[in-house]
Amino acid sequence: MAIGESQAALNIVDPMVVYGQIFIGVALILGAFIRFALLMAALQMLLFYLPVLWPAYNPVLDDHIFYILAFGFLGAVGAGRVFGLDAIIEKWRPVKEAPQLAYALG
Repeated sequence: MAIGESQAALNIVDPMVVYGQIFIGVALILGAFIRFALLMAALQMLLFYLPVLWPAYNPVLDDHIFYILAFGFLGAVGAGRVFGLDAIIEKWRPVKEAPQLAYALG
């Protein structure tokens, strides 16, 4: 049985997708925790791509792959430090005392 045919699985997955996309959108709008939000967005796009892994058209030129690469690039260059709150959050004392928190920031 596929996950899309199980009502119990859909009752769990559907809210996770909705709340995940809301979190990602708010994080991107505010520019806070950009790297973590982009990682979650890339993971979500990968999970959306897996059910249609080898479609009838070219799988390399699929829009899901483009978005995964775009999210990965933006996370790697630290997009939140340019026009976001991540540059301000990084200066806070809790982040300076726990440098591993800086990895979630853009």
